[in-house]
Amino acid sequence: MHGVRDKNILLSPYFIGGWILYTSVRICRSHEINIPDWINGYLTDFLCMPLVFMICLAGVRVIKRNPQIEISKWMILILFAEYTIIFEWILPAKSQIYTADILDVVMYAAGSILFYFLQPLFRVQPKNQNVILDSGKIE
Repeated sequence: MHGVRDKNILLSPYFIGGWILYTSVRICRSHEINIPDWINGYLTDFLCMPLVFMICLAGVRVIKRNPQIEISKWMILILFAEYTIIFEWILPAKSQIYTADILDVVMYAAGSILFYFLQPLFRVQPKNQNVILDSGKIE
């Protein structure tokens, strides 16, 4: 799979679609609109990790001025572990508004894995390099 030039992660359909779904669930919750339990309980946990990773990746690329930077599988694993520890262990122990749920951890893991496989779609080719497409054409 080849990357593309000047790919803006935060304008990708993956980010926009995920953000719309995530926000829709949050709005339904805040307005007490009935939605299926599995959507209410787990969709936001599933979408959280890829959205956070896309924001982080876009931010690091801007700060470092390096559009080729990618998030390593170890960094993905570390951030997944941090979210799990904070949101499924520490916060539930300190506040009743948070609940520990093993399926939330499964959703964080699934979302992290999804990002791992989506990340190659955000690869950016250097502007001064020609890209040979699968068809043999040079772009």
